[in-house]
Amino acid sequence: MAWRICALVVVLVGALVATVSGTVEANGASALRLQGSIEPLRSHPVVVPRLAGSGTGTLVIVRLVKPGTRVKRGDLLIEFDRQAQIKNAHDRQAEYRDFVEQINRKRGEQITASAHGEAELEMAKNAVRSAELEVAKNDISPPITAEQNRLSLDEARARLEQLRRTFELRRKADTADVRGLEIQRDRAMNAWKHAESNAAKMRVVSPIDGMVVLKSTWKNGTMGEVQEGEEVRSGLGIMDVIDSSAMRVRVRVNQADVSGLRVGQSARITLDSYQHDVEPRPDLPGGVQHRRQRSASDAGSRGGDRRAGGSPMKKPTAILAVAIVVALSVAAVASLRRDGAASSLPTALVTKTTFVDFLQLRGEIRPVRSVVLTAPSTGTDLQIVDLATNGARVSAGDVVITFDPTVQQRTLETKRSELKQAESEIERTEAEQRRRVAAAQSELDEGRKALARARLELQGNELRARLDAEKYVIAASDADAHVRELEKKVDGERIAATADVAMARQKRDKAAFDVRDTERIIASLQVRAPIGGSISLLPNFRAGGPGMRAAPEFKRGDRAWFGAAIAELPDLTSIQMTARVDEADRGRVQTGSGVRVRVDAVPDRELNGTLSDISVVAKPDFTTWPPVRNFDVVVAIPDVDPRLRSGMSASARVELDRLADVVVVPIGAVFQRGPATVVFIVARGGIETRTVTVLRRGRDQIAIAAGVAENERVALKEPGGEAAGK
Repeated sequence: MAWRICALVVVLVGALVATVSGTVEANGASALRLQGSIEPLRSHPVVVPRLAGSGTGTLVIVRLVKPGTRVKRGDLLIEFDRQAQIKNAHDRQAEYRDFVEQINRKRGEQITASAHGEAELEMAKNAVRSAELEVAKNDISPPITAEQNRLSLDEARARLEQLRRTFELRRKADTADVRGLEIQRDRAMNAWKHAESNAAKMRVVSPIDGMVVLKSTWKNGTMGEVQEGEEVRSGLGIMDVIDSSAMRVRVRVNQADVSGLRVGQSARITLDSYQHDVEPRPDLPGGVQHRRQRSASDAGSRGGDRRAGGSPMKKPTAILAVAIVVALSVAAVASLRRDGAASSLPTALVTKTTFVDFLQLRGEIRPVRSVVLTAPSTGTDLQIVDLATNGARVSAGDVVITFDPTVQQRTLETKRSELKQAESEIERTEAEQRRRVAAAQSELDEGRKALARARLELQGNELRARLDAEKYVIAASDADAHVRELEKKVDGERIAATADVAMARQKRDKAAFDVRDTERIIASLQVRAPIGGSISLLPNFRAGGPGMRAAPEFKRGDRAWFGAAIAELPDLTSIQMTARVDEADRGRVQTGSGVRVRVDAVPDRELNGTLSDISVVAKPDFTTWPPVRNFDVVVAIPDVDPRLRSGMSASARVELDRLADVVVVPIGAVFQRGPATVVFIVARGGIETRTVTVLRRGRDQIAIAAGVAENERVALKEPGGEAAGK
């Protein structure tokens, strides 16, 4: 498979599932070895939703998909607590409806005011007509009366003009008032829609098909993945959904090596998690062997030449005897040194037995099923006033945690008082509605009677003078305008009164919702056990101070935060062990392998288990720097011991391989000398260096295919100099 080589900075993200080593042929020269990480070609980040509006604060996670889960488009990934958003949406809805009713009331009042203005305008016109009739009598009236009639006409005309201007200005003012309320209504509606959309954002679904990979974030003074019950801020990246069908390797290349690379070069990729051990070949390459043999023969011939070319001995026979004695002494000392070296080396016996390769793990005991008791996600002061003791036995329904309800009880009293006030306001408004409508209806009835009388008076106009008859016509017109005004007034009063009642009921509904919400919050301040079991208190990470090695457990008086995990109810009828496997060992383990577990607190018993689950994605471990990647593993333990408790430390031996009836030596007895794998055989004659063929390597032992025999003794320490030369 051809891999793209990118000379880019490697970014450690949650989607990285393994580190890799790659070898690239750089323009025919020696291979270039690179180190990098695997990442998907296509991925989609998932972040905490950004909420519209002010005062959104942090969000509490109530549901979170397990990392490594395969999801489809539209599957739920994460869900946040939506109580605050629901309450905010309800409040914004109440504001919107209140503005709607204010507009209705304003329009009802404007109908009444407009009818009154139109009636005044009609009566002013009739007053002008009446004054004009009086002025028409000025020819037969005294001068003073004539002057008074002219003044009355001027006043009537001025009043008519004033009413016309006032009526137009009042209409514009009424339109502006309604427009202002409509703007506030639209703003409230937008806030309501935003609040509803915020509530809908509390459920985040997968945008694509893929696999879930959680990101590491900074929390509680260290890096880690988010969990259910934790608070997160808007915009924080929580996970990635990756498409694992197409992956690539991203590496960093030194600038001096970039010129030797080109796009399209092939690369050989080795995954650190699934690399295979490559043992050196026991036999040396023929060319190397030939060169070594030739060098030895050449050395021998040269030595012979030196001996042949030496000058003849001209010393006495005594000197020759002394040389022989010295040579024998040196040989004796060397022999003694070899025997002493062989006797001082630590040795082990080569055995023929069953070779078992295993992997040692450290982890902790966890229940298969447990219930975590968390602080409520709403409220104000979450101070713990009562808390069950660690290890206490509880039954289903027992109170485990009690938070201080003082503030919420005062709030509940206030909300109940507001509810009672709203209910009494409804009664008062309904009574006022009936009174106002009845009064307007009574005035309308009186006006209709007056109109009927005025119309009866008109029937005698044929017998009256023209001016007198005109006055009766004007009086009937005034009565008719007054009736139209009262009819509109009845409609306006009914609309306004209905709006007042609706506003009062809206206040009552909001007060009732607040009472129910406060009662729910007070009920959540008492956390009860959903199942029976023993209480296990969890650490309070925000209570740890400088110099403290571990966070203390929650206790009475502590102040919790929204969604804080305070206690756990483990079901110890079925247990498991959780641990982490180094990335380099991932390819050696597989589900179904047998595991032997030993709990530190129960040293007298060894439990049998099975490796039941291995995480799909490697997680960075930030307890060391630079961080390494590990895979989470789960060991199912069918054995149950009443002494086991959640969180106990344990060690496990995972059986990786088993070979029957093979030659086995300790791992410390095998050494590497150049390309050859050797052992040092310790015998009476000294130490012999022997090349061996490794069949399988284990953590403590090595299976040998050839090179040593059963019951031979091998050195556990590499001898030095002459001792290993034989």
